[in-house]
Amino acid sequence: MSSREAAPKPTEGGSRPGRRRRSSAEIARLVMAVAVTAFVAVFAVLNTSSVSIDWVFGTVETPLILLILVCVGVGLAAGIGLDRIAARRRRRSAAKR
Repeated sequence: MSSREAAPKPTEGGSRPGRRRRSSAEIARLVMAVAVTAFVAVFAVLNTSSVSIDWVFGTVETPLILLILVCVGVGLAAGIGLDRIAARRRRRSAAKR
């Protein structure tokens, strides 16, 4: 930076120029996501015993931690998928108005 160039002025709140501040709702969602992730991780690690899963045609022996993580993954994928479907419907209905 030469002596002629002015240093960038900080924006309101002292944050860097060009970056927006996170809303309290975004921070709350982030804190909640971290808390849920930590809870699931601790819960999964504490449940390392082996369990039997009875299917229609057979039985499988698997660690409980694997079953928990698969269920969390399936639930997360279903939630994200349903949210995207709902968002698409909201956009379509808004476009019709």
